[in-house]
Amino acid sequence: MDECSFLAKFKNEDVTNRETRSGYLVIYPDGYKSWSPSEVFETAYREVVRGEVELFRETDAEIGQTEADC
Repeated sequence: MDECSFLAKFKNEDVTNRETRSGYLVIYPDGYKSWSPSEVFETAYREVVRGEVELFRETDAEIGQTEADC
């Protein structure tokens, strides 16, 4: 999603006569919507592979057990 589209759709800003940049719409788990320029996003983020997803789930479960024991 380009920057002007994001600003117009989610921030209700007037983007008339404004230059735009390519980028990404980022939606966080709590529903917050943000926009990131392509170069920044592609440097900071990467695709999570299947093994990592399972590791995250296991870690979350372990953290939940530890908190319950306190």
